[in-house]
Parts: sequence; structure tokens; C-alpha cells
Amino acid sequence: MHLHIVGGFLGSGKTTAIATASLLSQERGIKVGVVTNDQGKYLVDSRFIQAKLIPSGQVTNGCFCCNYHQLDEQINQLRDRQGVQVVFAESVGSCTDLAATVVKPLSVFRKAEIERLSLSIYAEAYLLLDFLQNGHTPFGKDIAYIYSKQIEEAQILVVNKTDLLSLELLEELRLLVGVKFPDKIILYQNSLDRDSVGKWIETLNQLSKEHQSGQKSLAIDYQRYGAGEADLAWFDQEIEISTQAADAVEAGKQIIERILNGTEARKWAIGHLKFIIEANGIAEKISFTTNKRRRDLEELSLSDASQARLTINARVETEPEALKKMIAQVVELVRNETKATLIEMNTSAFKPGFPNPTHRITDTV
Repeated sequence: MHLHIVGGFLGSGKTTAIATASLLSQERGIKVGVVTNDQGKYLVDSRFIQAKLIPSGQVTNGCFCCNYHQLDEQINQLRDRQGVQVVFAESVGSCTDLAATVVKPLSVFRKAEIERLSLSIYAEAYLLLDFLQNGHTPFGKDIAYIYSKQIEEAQILVVNKTDLLSLELLEELRLLVGVKFPDKIILYQNSLDRDSVGKWIETLNQLSKEHQSGQKSLAIDYQRYGAGEADLAWFDQEIEISTQAADAVEAGKQIIERILNGTEARKWAIGHLKFIIEANGIAEKISFTTNKRRRDLEELSLSDASQARLTINARVETEPEALKKMIAQVVELVRNETKATLIEMNTSAFKPGFPNPTHRITDTV
């Protein structure tokens, strides 16, 4: 079995890359499965992967490190029930210390069956450029600490969404990365481009045994790590949309746009705002981050319908109740303006719990 752990901050494009890599591998006759992960339960990423008919499982209500046995079980199910040969396991974007708490335990406890084991860390190009230029992120200091530790931990650093940078800024980023990280494997990627993702697959397949076994554990302050996670509000919700005028998709798009506008008006830093709209048996996903160079909502191409389902995953630097209140106001406003029937379900607003890994293997053990 090949097992590829994929980490990196919220909104860095991990899921899109994994979906593209999985479909490319399937075309080559390789059976691929995906394990998604989140602090919540109703996941846009899981629906996105399932909509592409990729075998999948999920670890919810906490990160891989704190739910290691759930991850282990999901890998077993993909292998035993669906004959999967390659597993991509995508860690929640607020998680770090993956080498010590996930990669090394897997290498010890599944040594006999894992032929190839890797850790890739994704970083959004624009956010990484700002971080390397100025030493800061749009977030508070403890969230920024998590981000910095993710980058430090990367053995394979995938600089993603390079298509959103000008050629001049991309060249500046390349120079900075080359100076800062001479010992890392660096890939520059657009996860919507199959050839670009293909190079990531080739890199994973060509990793030497030395690279696979040479992953270093982080020196990390768990108090700061926990404080950074606690600075983020998590909000999940599903909304059933029904309209008499067959404009349910349009109503969903209005909700999305107003949540984005409401977040920005309050100057809340966005980890990610992820949405998936499902209508007529088709699902489309759209994501927003703090990066202003994002793709437009108008790129959603779903044909309208009288019924649709909208799933919301919001990860924002604020208080959960404030985020929940803002989104409730948006839904009520769209309900009144469109006269659509909006049924809110599976609503959850919370802060992640303190990280408490099941296993942690350091370099001295």
C-alpha cells in the first residue's frame, strides 16, 4: 500500500489536488481512496470527493493525531472493502505536528504493509509570499504559529494556486523559497491543472527510502498550538432550498455571496469558507480564503432548479456565536427576499478542542 498524508493550512487547495491526483491515478488503473478530516462532521470536502465517485472515508470531530485509531480504521476499510492500493489522507487545515503524531506511528504500526509513506504540506502561493516577505499572516500570532510550524515541517512543500500570482510575484516567491528552504522538495502547482498535479504524483512515486524515513519531528509548543486552534471559529450547516420559480441554485449563491461579504465587512480573517451546492444530481464546490486573488462565484455553472442543497463549512478567526449569528441573519435575509423555503439542518458552531495526540514519536525515541 502507498499512503500519502497531506497537510497544510486551511484553504491551501489540498482537496482539489487530491481529487485531481485520484482521478489521474484511476485513469492509469490504480485503485485510489481518500480519507478526509475535520473538526466538524458535515464536510464539504467529503461531499466533493464522493461526488467524483472516488472511494472515501472520513475522520470527523477532531484531527488525525487525536483520532489516530479512526484514521487507522478508515485505511483498513478502504483497503479491505474496496481494494484500494493508494490512500491520500487529508489532515484538517489547522493541524500540525503530523510527522510525530501520524506519519511515524503509521510507519511503526503498519510497517509490514506500507510500501511508500509520504507527508506533503500545501501552502497557498499568495499567503506564503506574504509570510516570507513580511514574516506575518492575516491571522493572530497563535494561528500564525501553527502556519509557520506547518511550513517548517514540510519535507515536500507544495506551493499551490500559483496561477493566482503574476509572473513577477511568482519569480519573487521562487527566489525566497529557494533561499529559505534549500533542503525541502519544492513543487509549484495549480491543482486545477492535470499536468501540474501529475508532477506531484511522480514526486511521491519516486521518493527514496531515505526521504521516507528521514521525516523529522517538530519541536512544538502545544500551548501555543492549542491557543491558535481556539482562536478559530468552526461553523457547519446544511440548508435545503426549495423555490417555486426554479431558482434554488441562485438563492444558494446569494447566501454564499452574503456570507463572504458579511465576513469581510467585519474584518474577520478567513481560514476558509467552503460551500458545495447540489442540484439535479450534480455538485459544485467553491471556496474562499483571505487571499483576494480568488476565483469568482460566477464560475459556478450549475443549471438552476426548484430544489438544491447547500453545505457550509466556515473557518474564521472570530467567536463561534458571532459567526453563527451572522450566517443566521444572512439566511433570514435571503429567505425574505427570495421567498424561498430554506430549511437549516445539522448546524454546529464551536471551537476545536485542545490537541491531544494518541501517539507522539519524537526523534529521540
